[in-house]
Amino acid sequence: MVKKGVKILNLSGAATKIAGLAGAAYYLSNEYGYRPNIITGISSGAILTIPIAMRKWETINYLVKNFGLSDIFDKPPVNEQNKVRLRAYFRAAIGKSSFGTQGNLPKTLSKVITEDDWYRYQCGDYPECYIGSVDFKTGARHIVNLKDKGVSYERYLMLVNASASIPLAVEPVRLDGKLLYDGGTRNHILGAWAIKNFEDINESISIYARPKDYYGLVDSKWTDGNLINVFERYTNISMIEISKRDEREESILANIQDVNVKQIFMPSVIKDLYDTDTNKMNILYDLAYSEAEKIINYG
Repeated sequence: MVKKGVKILNLSGAATKIAGLAGAAYYLSNEYGYRPNIITGISSGAILTIPIAMRKWETINYLVKNFGLSDIFDKPPVNEQNKVRLRAYFRAAIGKSSFGTQGNLPKTLSKVITEDDWYRYQCGDYPECYIGSVDFKTGARHIVNLKDKGVSYERYLMLVNASASIPLAVEPVRLDGKLLYDGGTRNHILGAWAIKNFEDINESISIYARPKDYYGLVDSKWTDGNLINVFERYTNISMIEISKRDEREESILANIQDVNVKQIFMPSVIKDLYDTDTNKMNILYDLAYSEAEKIINYG
């Protein structure tokens, strides 16, 4: 049950910019001493919800700074240079619904949150974690409280995988008659949703995996080289607009309901959707840590 004086942490979708989410969250947890009652996450943010709730920082930091395509995909749509694989073209040519498949993400997550960890989380005094996906059959948001006793360990792994399953890049997660895709299809972050759905909020902090000023985020030198290029361009433009809408709605609701909201943004270090350059990930982690420190100390 949510307590009075609620503190909330919201983690946006990020793809391989997950290192930035972790860097900012690490500062909040270990320097600011922020102890949320509720953590929400979309896509990459969903991956981090329970690990952050359980403060598994050593494991988190290793994962996000070394995140590779093989940690996500069993059939990657792109190669390490973020170029489309021939297999992805072949899948499209034979009528598959995606360029690749994301069978390795649940395996990776199971090394971060083991089944024993899962039972400790469900039974222990840890924050409620809410993660979101979208049912493509109805278009409805599918937001689940991972503390719900009806959520088994296997179901948890499936729900996180669903939250991070970008349409066309990978197949949906089929669960209870639903076709679940990435929560970023409708929301980049659940900050506004949290304000609408919880009372007595004392403080809410949202970490956005993008700069606040998004001029320059869309590269004007872009060319339509191939199908994946167009797909990435579409995803980038759509996600920016969804994220800016979420930011505005969160700010408006916070003002109406007198909620103390802090929004943390990060610089544009990783530009490609599935860029797994470990040097960039480490740089982004440190810069996001610094951005969180700046917002907390100077506003």
